[in-house]
Amino acid sequence: MTAIMLASKKRRNPKPSPKAENWVEEACRKPVAFSQVREDALIDLHIADSVASKSGRQLDGVIVASGGCTVAALAAQGKFRHMQVVDINRSQIALTMLKLWLLENGESIQRMQILGHSPMSPRMRGVFLKQIMTTLQLPQDSFGDWSEVCLIGPDHCGRYEAVFAALRKEFKINGGTIELLLKGDNYTHQALERAFARVMNQKNLVAIFGEDATANKTMPFWQHFYNQTEMVFFFRSAARNPYLFQMLAGGFPANSIYPWLNAPSKEIDTDIEFTVDTISNHIAKQPSSSLDFVHLSNTLDWLSEDAASSLLQQAGRVLRPGGTVIIRQLNSSIDIRALPNDIAWDGALSRAMLIRDRSFFYRNLHIGFK
Repeated sequence: MTAIMLASKKRRNPKPSPKAENWVEEACRKPVAFSQVREDALIDLHIADSVASKSGRQLDGVIVASGGCTVAALAAQGKFRHMQVVDINRSQIALTMLKLWLLENGESIQRMQILGHSPMSPRMRGVFLKQIMTTLQLPQDSFGDWSEVCLIGPDHCGRYEAVFAALRKEFKINGGTIELLLKGDNYTHQALERAFARVMNQKNLVAIFGEDATANKTMPFWQHFYNQTEMVFFFRSAARNPYLFQMLAGGFPANSIYPWLNAPSKEIDTDIEFTVDTISNHIAKQPSSSLDFVHLSNTLDWLSEDAASSLLQQAGRVLRPGGTVIIRQLNSSIDIRALPNDIAWDGALSRAMLIRDRSFFYRNLHIGFK
């Protein structure tokens, strides 16, 4: 596993408005935007396996780092020869490196303890994290305030995680529990709606994530998240959905965790390259027909229509014949498949994967091939 850190502009944390709530002010100081990748990696694993099987060889790919969960899941799968991991935020790169180290060197229980999903004393978590981060040559402040990191674990120290912690607190104040939601209690579902409206209002989200994150919305974000969450409760699988429980309970349900967390410990044979840059800039620098797998997460949600179109055209250019692009769409109004590009969108596969998607935040999934 190789690490190549490219120079970039110094990241600036968002600044809260003068009248921001205390939890918003605290969230804005966090260097990590997303500690956990709230995308169901089972979908990405399925697509990677299919592309590798059809090509008859290991893949070359590029992926947004985010919280590193999907990168770790794909690395554990072993279908990639070379993987370019890209993020504009150095702290996201650092967190991804930590998770890859844990994949190679730790068993499931150790990953869970160190990241904050299972009990561990703050002192011992700090001891382990300091040793690992020294080995990886990561600054101790990569994940934020050290005492908080040791107390709750790196997987709970992001700004997104702070939003959901505030949501859980607001929901609990009104007597809400996930158990009552699963039973279909009407008052509890109303309490959840009020909590979303109170916590995930436009002012708070802009303060924490910036204007770009909410620029293309089809509806208020709190309404989008509430609607998507409510749909989960129509299915019996809600009681074992790890993404639902992480959001509303702050932990996992019994016997259901993120795919990479219980993967067997193994030496990573994928050549992994880390780059601090925007995914748009990075892909534009890649040779034509050089990649089999382009994973854009939901980055198009943050872009203007022109910028999204440019990124898609570059993605199509760098893909080899038979290569794939995976895009998740949260709440943006952009008609992604209508943008000019030479990608053949597989509507049937995209719908099938969306139905299977346990990470219910996304209203659309776009899977295409060259």
